Amino acid sequence: MARLYRAGARKFLVIDIPAVGCDPYFTYTNNGECSDTMNQLFVAYNTGLKSHVTHLSEKLPGLTIIQYKTYDSLLNIIQNGEAYGFKDTKSACCGSGLFNAEVLCGRTTPQDLFCNDTNAYVFWDRVHQTEKVYYMFSQQIWSGNSSVIYPFNLSTLVSGKKASGF
Repeated sequence: MARLYRAGARKFLVIDIPAVGCDPYFTYTNNGECSDTMNQLFVAYNTGLKSHVTHLSEKLPGLTIIQYKTYDSLLNIIQNGEAYGFKDTKSACCGSGLFNAEVLCGRTTPQDLFCNDTNAYVFWDRVHQTEKVYYMFSQQIWSGNSSVIYPFNLSTLVSGKKASGF
């Protein structure tokens, strides 16, 4: 980032690591539950990232960095899936076996390959979210409040105006 700053870049969006320990692969290998060990590693990384972002923002004049809390956003979707219209927050849409995570998407027979309604699933395959989830992330990045994107959203960064409530 410092090299980009020296080249004249002043506005950045940083996206932290999501709750990977809740991906179908880790749910499958952890008896149907999120892997707390994996998630603790990502929480520690994200905490360090936030500290580094804060340090850079204080150190480099004119630098503006906004940080999207992918970890918190994905965990919220998983824990409150029905409220967002999801019917399955643990299994992959594409794949086979337990949580559709035992056999990789694309390595199954065609009839096992895809679910009927991708919008009902949080996960596309055992490690990636569905298009619906990524759309939700993009909406939160663009216009979300400070609970998901800090210190303000991308539309505020682009407009150059500081919105109230941030």
